[in-house]
Formats: sequence, C-alpha cells, structure tokens
Amino acid sequence: MIGRNIAVRIACREKGSPTAMSAHLPENDFQHLPAIVGRYLTYALGTSRTPAGHVQLEQRGELRRTTRSRWMRFEATQWITPEAMSFVWNARIYLFGHPFLEVTDRLLNGEGSGSVRFRSLIVLASQGGDRRIDLANTQRLLAEAVWYPAFLASSAVTWAHVSDRCARASIEVDGVNASVDFHFDDDAAVVKISSGGRWRRVGTEYQLYAWEARVGAYQRLKGIAIPAEAQVGWYEHDEWQCVWRASVRPVV
Repeated sequence: MIGRNIAVRIACREKGSPTAMSAHLPENDFQHLPAIVGRYLTYALGTSRTPAGHVQLEQRGELRRTTRSRWMRFEATQWITPEAMSFVWNARIYLFGHPFLEVTDRLLNGEGSGSVRFRSLIVLASQGGDRRIDLANTQRLLAEAVWYPAFLASSAVTWAHVSDRCARASIEVDGVNASVDFHFDDDAAVVKISSGGRWRRVGTEYQLYAWEARVGAYQRLKGIAIPAEAQVGWYEHDEWQCVWRASVRPVV
C-alpha cells in the first residue's frame, strides 16, 4: 500500500494540477455559489480556508460484486490528491476470515483503471484505457469530496442550482467532463450524491446505470465536518440496491 501512496504523489508532482485551482479558498462566505452550497461549505469547513492537500482514508465494511452477490468483508485504504485530480483505492476482501482478493481502483493523470488480484499475485481482472472508466472514476473523485470539502470550494469545481435541496457539481479532467448531484438536508449537510448515468461493468460490457451514494453520521475532525458512514448502490428497475457499505475514517 505504501507503493500506492507514492504512486499518487509522484503522479501529482509530474503532472501538476490539470485544472487551475485557487491557492486559497474564498473568504466571502461563498456568495458566488448556489445558496445551499454556500450553507454546506460554511457548515463543513467552519473557519478553515486551507486547501485539501493530500488525504488518506481508512474504510471498513462490506461489499458485493453485483446486487445479487453475497456480501464480503473488506478493509481499504485510499489516497487522494484533489488538486491533481488523482486517487488510488486499495482494498483487501476477506472470505471465511482470510484475505483472498486485492482490488485496486485508480484515477491518475486523468486516466481511470482498476484490477482484481488473487492473493496479490494472480490478476483475475483489469480495466483501463477506456474513456468510460475515466469518466466513472472522475465522478467518484468528485462524489467523495465530502471527505475533503475544501476541494468543493475550489475553482476546479463548477456549481449549478438544481433545487433548494440539490446542486450539481462539475469538473473537467483532461477533456473528461464529470458531474454529480449533491443533495442536502435541512441543516445543509450532504446526505446523498447521485448521478443519473454512471458507467458500470456488467458481464463483459459497460452500461449506464443511475447511481447513488448515501452518507451520514457526521463528525468534526480538526474543525471540518465529514461523514463517518457511507453506502453506495445502483438503481435497478427503479429501486436502489446497495453494493457497498462502510465506515470511513480519515488518517491525520
């Protein structure tokens, strides 16, 4: 996993930021943003105006490959460098109490990729070199910004009003334009992030499905409010089906 962390940092140094970002976050109470986004950023960031920098997340929970598969326990570490639009997610999946699969998901220099290995040695599946994967992983980077909310206040993100409780965030990475919708509760905390179309591998092909992440149990860490729990799922036959659920803890 140390290698994954180094990979992100090297990629960031070599590439730099693909989208110009403000060195400092705005001090004007985010008046240029949709009202609900301004309220959320004020709530999430408090008095902090420090850019996101490097972020490391530890995750513990369960996942399943499809909505009909069995649940399996997993532990994961994720490294994110928001300013360089890059992340590496490395998970160990357990069966009968023992790790047997290593799953990696990446977005480096605008290119999305992933792999599945048996006991870290035998490659069972891999994907990459496809703009659909680039888009799906860029959407993931944007959706997961609830764990590094300073990124959502940066000039890299464009916001559009959808409703009093929803706003659409968009970013562009190396020609890939990605958007997701953020949904807020009465206190302006993000409770859902969704997309009406996100690429998903089904068998041997990719298909667009509606996708939604649900977050909650907010805690403050160094003054910044972030969710401690999350669930992720796809819509099948107009019904949301969870395929990933975990606790999420930043490493500081």
